[in-house]
Amino acid sequence: MNRPSVQSKAAGHGASPADDPGAFFAWMHAWPATRELADASRRAYQHEVRRLVTWCEHRNVTSSRDLDCDAMQGFFSDVASEKPSAMARIGSTTPLSLGSITQARRIVSLLVHDAVSDGLLMPGLLRVTRVKPARTSAPKASRRTKRPSHQALGKLLFHPITSPTAELAVHFAFWCGLSVGEMALLRWRHLRRVGASMFVRIAGARLLVVPKQLAERIRKIQTSWRPQPGHFVFSNANGATRPVSTRTIARWIREAAHSRGCAELANASSLRQAFVVAARDSGWKESEILFRFRRQRISKPPLIREPGAAEANLLALEARLRSERHD
Repeated sequence: MNRPSVQSKAAGHGASPADDPGAFFAWMHAWPATRELADASRRAYQHEVRRLVTWCEHRNVTSSRDLDCDAMQGFFSDVASEKPSAMARIGSTTPLSLGSITQARRIVSLLVHDAVSDGLLMPGLLRVTRVKPARTSAPKASRRTKRPSHQALGKLLFHPITSPTAELAVHFAFWCGLSVGEMALLRWRHLRRVGASMFVRIAGARLLVVPKQLAERIRKIQTSWRPQPGHFVFSNANGATRPVSTRTIARWIREAAHSRGCAELANASSLRQAFVVAARDSGWKESEILFRFRRQRISKPPLIREPGAAEANLLALEARLRSERHD
């Protein structure tokens, strides 16, 4: 991207930022305007610039010559710190989240790269920020997994899967956020009914309402198999008192996803993340989403805690994904 230099813009308007300590902060404030950004991105860049300027003022960094490798490492350290003094230096009252830390490092790294290009900072700073020069050739294909569509989810969740155990594993991973390790340890006594509702208790750490569609499938299996409370839900072929391996459950999920043409949903982790995305798209509260996935120990939780809003949200999400599938 061709970026006009702030220093070239300032030509003819007095000393350059490299020579004038006060002009260096003006250069940083003007820097976001030199990049082709959407409005939301520009606001994020301006926010990170203000954070860096605040830090510089606390550390008496008054010119570009003072912003050396040690100073930049100190800034990045304070951004990631939870100490009150460090947070005050970057103008924050609470520790930054991992996403905010990553954003701060990325934007400030780009600022340093452009400052080096404009001759304001020493090239040695690039080693601290680890900024790569702009590509001159066509970019390579992204390695990031494609975000699964609601259509793909509908095909996997609402079309029959040949193996009932594989189908059960897929639904436990998506709707309840179970890992393959949690599924391997799941016993029938961990599934409880309270009135018309069903709950699943995972290793004493989480108690979750089971969506209506999955609860009906579980009831049918219980009626036909008549398992004992201590039997494993995913039991070994040698007996119901022995669980299958996590590798086997992972293989079931992988084969089920590939059979429906949903390679992006071929493991429990992808299904868990797909639920988070679908729930956010459907307007769920963040606390409700995280409760289904965060590992937190509870003591004697009331079984009536989750019916109501949680069941209504699950029903709405089921209906939306079902309506968007393509038969």
